[in-house]
Amino acid sequence: MKYSKKYCAFIDVLGVREVLKDWDKAMEFYNKLVMNIFPSTLTQVKNLRKNLGVTEAFDDIEWNIFSDSIIITSKSAPSLIFYVATLF
Repeated sequence: MKYSKKYCAFIDVLGVREVLKDWDKAMEFYNKLVMNIFPSTLTQVKNLRKNLGVTEAFDDIEWNIFSDSIIITSKSAPSLIFYVATLF
């Protein structure tokens, strides 16, 4: 098994417990998060980095959602920080 060094951000989404009580509302919430917020944030970060003249590659952001927790990883600390800051 090969290991690689990655940086990790853990985000706990407050208020999701109430959303999860209604399945339809929960699915709407997750769809907005996954289909709209994450991709648009990635685009915003790429544009911001371009405007700031950051040339480091930015193609390694990965994220997973587990209930009300979001785990975001990257091989680059600056990339992860840019992404998480823009997400918030």
